[in-house]
Amino acid sequence: MSRAHFTHKKRRAGSSSSGAVDDECDAGIELTDMKRRNDVLNEAIDVLHSPFNATSVPNMKQADDRQQLARSLYAGNYGESMKKLREDNAVLITMLGAQIANQSDETETLLNNRARLIDGMLLDICRAQNINSIPVLTAAMSILGEFNHIPREYHDALALYHRGAALSEKWVRDFLTDARAWRPPPSYDAIPGVVVAVFDNLSMKVDYSSYSTEGETGHKLDMTNWLSTTVPKHLSPSMDARRICMHVLAL
Repeated sequence: MSRAHFTHKKRRAGSSSSGAVDDECDAGIELTDMKRRNDVLNEAIDVLHSPFNATSVPNMKQADDRQQLARSLYAGNYGESMKKLREDNAVLITMLGAQIANQSDETETLLNNRARLIDGMLLDICRAQNINSIPVLTAAMSILGEFNHIPREYHDALALYHRGAALSEKWVRDFLTDARAWRPPPSYDAIPGVVVAVFDNLSMKVDYSSYSTEGETGHKLDMTNWLSTTVPKHLSPSMDARRICMHVLAL
């Protein structure tokens, strides 16, 4: 619509010269309001056509972001990372919310579920834009899938269509190896000199079947899983492990 259309002046029947001045003022106000609304609309459209804002997401091309991702996972601040991603893409959030709106009653449960769906869309878009951007929640879900032994076929299909839900198995394993060195110290005071260790010997039959290939029907996998952890001091505030050990050795 051209500017000439906006500046067209409406005449009132029997208007005086002062009335003509009022018409010009009204037309000027109308033009200003239309221009303001048009600027706001253009700004919103420009934002929707701009690249996805992933400045708050760890980028594996950055030297410190891989370690920062591990620290965020240990801290468990997944909600905070998604909050920042939402704030950086507020206009897109509004558009996605409108696209999945329906006639259901706006209950609290429905609104929370819809918010989670939009979070999933944001993760997919973020990863589709830059494969080196790894949201904290994407890394967490990928590790969860690794430890629950998701079948490879399903994992590959999921990663193909929803990059925000699953990273490659190799990436997860390499990351877990690195993350061990970045594990933060306990947030509690520990009993000096005391560590609890747990061992679990596990044997599994692998590739066993009713037929034999080159004289073999499968193999047995033996492994030992273990973990160790310190003990919070508040569980036994007066315990002196060194004194106890010295007393036992003296017996």
